[in-house]
Amino acid sequence: GHAVGHGMQIPGHLVSIVALAGAVACARAEAAPSPAPSAEPVAVTTVEVTEQLFPKTTLLSGSVVAHQRAEVAADTAGKVLEARVERGQVVKKGELLVRLDTRDSALGAAEASAALAAARTQEQHARLECQRSEKLLAQRVISRSEHDRQQAACEASVASTRAAAARAARAGKQVSDGRIVAPFSGVVVERSVSKGDFVAPGRPVV
Repeated sequence: GHAVGHGMQIPGHLVSIVALAGAVACARAEAAPSPAPSAEPVAVTTVEVTEQLFPKTTLLSGSVVAHQRAEVAADTAGKVLEARVERGQVVKKGELLVRLDTRDSALGAAEASAALAAARTQEQHARLECQRSEKLLAQRVISRSEHDRQQAACEASVASTRAAAARAARAGKQVSDGRIVAPFSGVVVERSVSKGDFVAPGRPVV
């Protein structure tokens, strides 16, 4: 060893350890991280949370089929005067769809009504004659054969009145059939006629 300072001696290995410790301390001081820069404040929007009820729905795919479907046809012949509906239009039961020209039918209906009135008058007269023949037969003023002929004429007049009534009803129906209406409420799928078209009985119009 060697003398150092005031006569103190330090072993060589102790000096080496002190020097090494100083070097490690300096390395740690150099490796220490620098403090991170402070972050800038961020604006945050807040809302109040409330409880709400939402309907539960289910999406399904399918086809819509009509509950009722019908082709509306004309029951009488005539020219189309009005076609009041269009494709896709919603109509109610009894609503007018198409109107036909029924002037000829109206004339026939008037003639049939006049014939019915005449037949009823004849029937009334025949009934009076039948009642009269019954009295005359009871009084033996007329023969049985004459009485029978009068009864036959009375029955024929009744039949004539019924036939005239049927013709008048048919003629009246032809007039009313000129108004083609919706048989039930629904949607018009297709319109088959236009104003000016001539339709025959049985031809579809809607």
